[in-house]
Amino acid sequence: MTIHYHGGVPGFWDFLCGRCRRIDVTVDTLAVPEPLTHTGSDRREVLNRWVDGLWQAKDRRVAETRAAE
Repeated sequence: MTIHYHGGVPGFWDFLCGRCRRIDVTVDTLAVPEPLTHTGSDRREVLNRWVDGLWQAKDRRVAETRAAE
């Protein structure tokens, strides 16, 4: 899940007072890669690479959203 607050991250009172006008929420459903469904010595490395790739994709999505503002 990625949450992007346009204009910066609002505080609690900003939400209560209606000052937060736009929020983009992206939810992705991901399949677990096949190598992670089995036991093996390289499972941790495969998991780390997969999670790193997810974070990189998320960072790109946030950067693109910010650039489009």
